Amino acid sequence: MWLDNRKSTNYTNKKKEGDSMKLWQAILIGSDRREQAFGNFFENNDQGQCKSCALGAAYEATFDSTDIISSGTADMKLCLKYPILNKELDIKGGTVMINIVHLNDHMKWTRERIALEFVKPLEDKEEFDEG
Repeated sequence: MWLDNRKSTNYTNKKKEGDSMKLWQAILIGSDRREQAFGNFFENNDQGQCKSCALGAAYEATFDSTDIISSGTADMKLCLKYPILNKELDIKGGTVMINIVHLNDHMKWTRERIALEFVKPLEDKEEFDEG
């Protein structure tokens, strides 16, 4: 089950430098900072306030920035930090990154739901398979 009330989570606390952050945690932390965007890492709403998609939320939480040169550069930085994004999924097809984009932009899942129902189980399974 995904979280309805982001403010009640303790994922919003900034991680200490050197702590390893999972992708699902980065999405949750970043999603607590601003409204959800669709189609772009970051975009402004009608009032000029910045919004972020699931990957934008992870980018902001990881690199503490909303400044990106291009989506290709942001994709590359995220993939280097979170290699699971390049993992091909047999059942769903495509990479984890492509599936996150699909869930955010087309299925309109919340970023919290993407983090907890899609990304976390994948990262937990990968950690289990490696252990």
